[in-house]
Amino acid sequence: MLREMVKRIRPAPMALELNVSCPNVTDEKFDYGMLFTAARVAHPLVIVKIPPVNYNTIVFEASYVGIGMFHCTNTLPMPNGGMSGTPLKRFALDAVANVRKLLPNCQIIGGGGIKCCADVDEFVAAGANHVAIGSGLFNPIRAAFGVKILAGYAERVCK
Repeated sequence: MLREMVKRIRPAPMALELNVSCPNVTDEKFDYGMLFTAARVAHPLVIVKIPPVNYNTIVFEASYVGIGMFHCTNTLPMPNGGMSGTPLKRFALDAVANVRKLLPNCQIIGGGGIKCCADVDEFVAAGANHVAIGSGLFNPIRAAFGVKILAGYAERVCK
């Protein structure tokens, strides 16, 4: 079923990201292995977005079925949803470093609280191969700021 759904998406997706860390979902037991296996059948490139805490089992189960790309992290669980931005940064950096230790050859997208090129450097130093700038782009007032971070980092790295 998942494979058929992915096939109908146009243009075809470059990757399939599974957000298995939504803070608004209950703590019921979930068969991640089944989901990850189905996702691998549905698309050759699967990214698993992990929570900022208690993610080791998720990472190991994804790795077991051949998934080697992780997005560190989703928002911090709060009573009424999730918190992103600056409060998330410390947790996200720790997750990047820990996933890198667990799976040295995996690909990691790091993000949470990125406000400047120095923040990008911190994520790269922690072990991220890529970065995600979310909060800075979701707010129309700050969107230009997010683009400025990306442009400044690209200019510095590509020299």
